[in-house]
Formats: sequence, structure tokens, C-alpha cells
Amino acid sequence: MAGMLLGSRTWPIALDVGTESIRMLQLARSGDVIRAVACARWGFPDSLGADAGVRRAAAVEAVGQMVRANGFKGRRVITALPCSALSIQNLRLAPTSPEQTERVVRSEASERVGFPVSGNQLNYLNAGQVRSGDEVRNEIILLAAPEEVIQDHLAMLGEMNLEAEYIEAEPIALFRNLERYLQRERDVDAVSVAADIGVRGTCVVVARGRDIVFLKFIDIGGRRMTEAVARQLNLDYQEARDIRRRLAYSQDTQRDPERREEDRALPGDSTSVEWTIRDAMRTEVEALCREISLCLRYCAVTFRGLRPHRIVLSGGEARNPLCVEMISDQLGLESAVVQPLRSVDTSGVDFGEDRRSMMTDWALCAGMAFRQAGSAQEEQESSGDDRRLSA
Repeated sequence: MAGMLLGSRTWPIALDVGTESIRMLQLARSGDVIRAVACARWGFPDSLGADAGVRRAAAVEAVGQMVRANGFKGRRVITALPCSALSIQNLRLAPTSPEQTERVVRSEASERVGFPVSGNQLNYLNAGQVRSGDEVRNEIILLAAPEEVIQDHLAMLGEMNLEAEYIEAEPIALFRNLERYLQRERDVDAVSVAADIGVRGTCVVVARGRDIVFLKFIDIGGRRMTEAVARQLNLDYQEARDIRRRLAYSQDTQRDPERREEDRALPGDSTSVEWTIRDAMRTEVEALCREISLCLRYCAVTFRGLRPHRIVLSGGEARNPLCVEMISDQLGLESAVVQPLRSVDTSGVDFGEDRRSMMTDWALCAGMAFRQAGSAQEEQESSGDDRRLSA
């Protein structure tokens, strides 16, 4: 596997099986240029309903078609376990050697996360030293997944006729979209906060330089915002979701004039609809921002004044300028939206209508794909154990 990667410099396929859609992306390096060599996106039809078995069967069939029709090379994939499937816990330990730290972490992990943990179910991050009373401790972030979750994920890949090159933890892959730009000397102490707002919830990552210091999953996301709009407008979920999407597209100045006219076909006066949607979303956005504020307060207290000046947003809701504006206002922070493929040559692939946007909902897929963007040694090492929970 390592020989194939180094020879062709084509990296494994990044596979993101989301709540409402599936994305696949494969990158390759040509000298200093990283280019996309294959991509595909497929949306779950509303007619499938909520049955997990039915949706999984549809996903398996769809991925097979995506691989065959879009020029993907190989069967090795990088995937991620979602934040909602992970147990993320904090642990404070006395400073000691890395080997001793790992032994202590593994001995205490099962009690902390509430299920048996062994082997590749667990990884951890050392967030740095903090004061606990008169003592100095290391703040450790545990990331663990139940064995049955990992085995079910591997079984799904097997049904898709794919092999796991690496299983990521979602927040680690998401942060990679920021981390790869933090190369300057002044970035060493820069404080970053990123929030990926998906359908099921929001993954919050706080970092100092290239080191993650805090992770949290908040169960407020696009679904709850859409449900609030549906109640306000007396619509079913799909109708409310479609109106929110069209309104978001109509506000996107990157879209061409012909398409903007098409997307402006909203019921009634578009300005009135926008304010109605804003009002309906307000409660959920305020609740989300309260949770993010608590995350930032914890970091400021734990790490003695660590505070960001802006928040970087990704995920499907980051495509909605209304949502971005409301979050920025509520938190009192500048906001930026991730453009995960801005440094990638995408001229050889067809992203369809996604190309007209900043593609922020491709953040997880891109973050996984960029795992291979390190040194040749890193690429070779990654071809070993294919079932690690990355941290």
C-alpha cells in the first residue's frame, strides 16, 4: 500500500457518510500542487424515511455507484466516526512521561467513558498544563468509541467493498482544515475556535496554535433549526428545509444571476420570509451560542485567559449567511466560513452546483482527505494499522 501511495501520490478516498448526504473525495499531489482527482455527492431521498437499515442499504448501493462512475482509484478509504458516536471526556493527571501517561489514561478510561475500552477504541490528546489548586496537572482529552460502533462501521465499509485505511475521530479531521494553515511563527500561540454545524449537532474545537485544547459535541444543529422553522410556518420538515436552503442560496453572491433568480422563488415576499425564519431560528441559535459561550468560558478559566477573537464555521449551516450572522452577533465574535478546498486544484473534477458556494459542507471530507498531506514518512506510516481511532 505504501508503495502505491508514494509512487502515484494519489491518496486514499475520503468517505463522509452524513445524515442527509454522502460525499467522497480523492486528492493527489503533483509536486507542490494538491489536486482533486475524483469526487462525488449523493443525497438520501426523503422517501427512504428514518429506518436505519433501509438507509444503510441505500448508502451501500449509492457508494458502489459513486465509486464506479466517478474515477476513484483503489478501495482504501479514510472515514470518521461522528462526534455523536464518541465519548469525549477530560482528565487531569500529574505531569509524567508519555509512556506513564498512556498507562494511566488507559487504566482510567473505562470508568470515565462508561463502557469497556481497550486497544484501538481509545485515543487522547494532551491539551497542556493547567493549575488545579496548588498543583500543576496535564489536561487530557479522551476520545473513545464502543467496540460495537467501530465493528458496525467496519462492517458497513465491508458491505461497500471498501477497506479502512484509517478511522478518524470527526473533530480531529475537522480541525485539520484550520491546522494546515497555522504554519507561521505568530500562529504558535494563536487561539482558534471552530464550530461545525451539521444536521444532528455542532462539533466545537478550541485550539492554541496547532494544539487542540478543548472538544465538545452540542446536540443543537440544522435539524432543530429546521424543526423550529416548520413549526413557525406550519410546514412539514422537508418543506421547511427546502425553504431554508433556497433562502440561503438566494443570499449567496457567488451564485450566477440565472440561478439566483431561480432560487428566489420563495413563498410570499422574500424579505418577510427571511425575517420569519430568523425569528423562528432565534431560540435554537441562542441556545447553541450559550453552549459555545460555556465552552469558551471553560477554556478562559482553565488555560488562564485563553480567548479567541473570531469563530470559524463549517458544516451545512455555515452555508446559510443568516445563521452565520446570528451566531456572530450572539457571541460577539467576528466570524469566518471555512473554504476547505480553496488551495486545491479542482479544475479536473465536477462538484456540480457546490462549486458555486464556498463548499463549507465538504469540511469533514476535505479534512479526512488532507490526512495524507504530510511527509512521505507520514504517508508510509499511515498504511499500517487501519483501525485506529485517530487523535
